[in-house]
Amino acid sequence: MVRLRSILKKKSKPENNNESIIENIDTHKRKASIKKIKAKKHAKSDTDQSTLHKNRLNIFETLNKTNYNIQEIVHKWINIYRQNNKLAMTLIIRLFLKASSSKYDLKENKIKTENIEKMLQKFGGDMEEKPYPHSLNTKESKIFKFNFDQFFQILAGEYHDELLFQGDFFDTFIIWLKYMSQSNIRPFRHISTVCSLILCAAFCTIHCDLSRVLESRPKSRKKSLQSSLNESFLHIESNVKNVKEAIETIFNEIFVLRYRDVLSEIRILCVVSLNNWIISYSTIFLKNEYLKYIGWMLNDRISAVRLKAISSIYKLLAELDYSKISYFISRFKNRIIDMCFDVNDDVCSVALTVVLLLYTKSVAIPQEKLDAVLKLICAESQKISRNS
Repeated sequence: MVRLRSILKKKSKPENNNESIIENIDTHKRKASIKKIKAKKHAKSDTDQSTLHKNRLNIFETLNKTNYNIQEIVHKWINIYRQNNKLAMTLIIRLFLKASSSKYDLKENKIKTENIEKMLQKFGGDMEEKPYPHSLNTKESKIFKFNFDQFFQILAGEYHDELLFQGDFFDTFIIWLKYMSQSNIRPFRHISTVCSLILCAAFCTIHCDLSRVLESRPKSRKKSLQSSLNESFLHIESNVKNVKEAIETIFNEIFVLRYRDVLSEIRILCVVSLNNWIISYSTIFLKNEYLKYIGWMLNDRISAVRLKAISSIYKLLAELDYSKISYFISRFKNRIIDMCFDVNDDVCSVALTVVLLLYTKSVAIPQEKLDAVLKLICAESQKISRNS
């Protein structure tokens, strides 16, 4: 992919700037080609031959280490991918199996099988009740979860050209993620959902970066320069389309099912991630078709999920233009007001704050409900005063 963002920021005369862009495009392509050749040579001559053998590169073990350079393990994996993408994909799925406490291994020749669902049932075995890193809150599990996030963030952020725009890596990976996220084996659903949400956020960043490049598209009076620019930007437009499709695939195939998972931890992951996407990537997610999922989660039977949902609405009100979420608020306003009387004190507290914030924004609230909310606030204030 052509990276023009930094080039476009340079200040110079229009024609010179366009010539500079073309030169930088060509230079980038040459450097990218040379970089790939060097990477392959480096991988072949690497003294650490373990990176070239499936049984010696254990990503799971590495991600359990403290203060390990995650960039290094990503680099090792990429070197393997450039030589044998099937083996590289197998290593990723092995990571998922180990992270789910499965005792089974995956053979390389099974990575593109049509019987993924049956294999997952076999891999699941009797592990449903076994603890796994993402189900724990120990020091060791926190290290793994942090490194796991970093691994996929770096992988998607720095190597998306190869993984997303070339070959069939993403197509194969998303099939595995989809089947794992729909498995009746809880660890598989949990791990695959975590990974999917990380990838979606990374792809959103890529989409926004590429979109900004397209918005600043320069024009040239020289036909030769304009032709080269058009070709380059057509390539970027194609990449933007591919990234958008990847985001939609993850959302429609995984998020839409997992936001109502029986495991509350997974539902919380979904509502927190969606809230972050709406705020950080508003051009993609600040739409009623996405906002409604947060509104629906206000009715969750678990108070921890309701708390995350109402807290998400508070953040939306605090950080976004109200006019952009006014329809969403009007649709779920009554439920928000009712949550002021929730059985959970934390949910009540945040809901009261949200209702007061709506009042300051001149949102119409039925007088009887407003009186009840104000009465509750006064009662809480008196209670706090007595306790202090």
